[in-house]
Amino acid sequence: NQKYYCIMYSIQDDDFRTYRVDKMDNIKIIDTKVYIKKVFDYKKYQLEQVQMFNGETIGVTLQFKNDPILSNAIFDQFGYDILVIEVNEDFFKINIKVAIAPTFFSWLVLFNDKVTIIKPAFLIEDYKNYINKILLKY
Repeated sequence: NQKYYCIMYSIQDDDFRTYRVDKMDNIKIIDTKVYIKKVFDYKKYQLEQVQMFNGETIGVTLQFKNDPILSNAIFDQFGYDILVIEVNEDFFKINIKVAIAPTFFSWLVLFNDKVTIIKPAFLIEDYKNYINKILLKY
C-alpha cells in the first residue's frame, strides 16, 4: 500500500520494533555501532502484526460467521497457515497469534457483528472498552 517499513531490534525494549520509513524526517546518522545477533522470523512477525503495529503477541480464538468474504480477509491478514475449525454450518473459528494493538481492534470492527472474540477473556473486556470509548464520543 505504498508504505515502507524498517524492522529493527530495540535494546531498550528487548524486542523488535517496526518503523514507517516513509514518515521519517530529521534523520541523523550516528557513529555508535551495536552488534547483537538475534533470530528473527520475518514471515511470522509480519503475520502477527495488524498494519505493522507492535503490541504484546498472544494467542486469540475468534469465531466468524461462515462467509467466503470473511475467510479471504482472514487469509489476507494472517496467511494461509492457520487452522480453520468448523463450529457448525453457520460459524467457524480460528486460533491465531496476534499483536494486541488498537489496529487489531479496528480490524475486528470491520466485520461488525460477524466476528466474536472467544478467548482470552481479558481481551473481550479490552475490546468492549475500545468500542465503548468510541461510543462515548457520540
